Amino acid sequence: MRPFDGQGWINVYRTINNEPNLFGQPSWPAGNGTVAAAEIDGKLYFGVNSGSPGYSAADRFEADGWRWSLVNKYPDVMRFDNIGRRPNDALYHAEATILMRAAKEGPLTNKIFEVQVDRELCRSCDRVLPLLGLELGNPTVTFINTANGARSTMRNGYWLE
Repeated sequence: MRPFDGQGWINVYRTINNEPNLFGQPSWPAGNGTVAAAEIDGKLYFGVNSGSPGYSAADRFEADGWRWSLVNKYPDVMRFDNIGRRPNDALYHAEATILMRAAKEGPLTNKIFEVQVDRELCRSCDRVLPLLGLELGNPTVTFINTANGARSTMRNGYWLE
């Protein structure tokens, strides 16, 4: 079995979604946004943050629904005031988007997989991703930063490492 080349797939995603504008400038500079890639049960998934090419109205609708669900279920972590601020904003990040997209294909229950991401996990993701994972079937997910190799694994609503 071949190893999954997350960084290679992230590069492909960025290239395909970075057509130059009329002046030949990249429409999506490399330093903007976040891309996550994973292979789950042999299927390739991508996640991007809400300001990036490829983030759809369906992604936003899904994130809005989970935001309200998590706010109501975890009021000690999620914010009721200023609903779009930290840490609630994590639901619109690449790491959450990839989990929600994968869960649409079927439950993530008992799944173990890695998600490779081209940025560090932010503090919002650090607080919210384990809760979202718990609600999506409680998979064991290891997020790997492709820039520095940092690894963080979540399970049962908590970070293991």
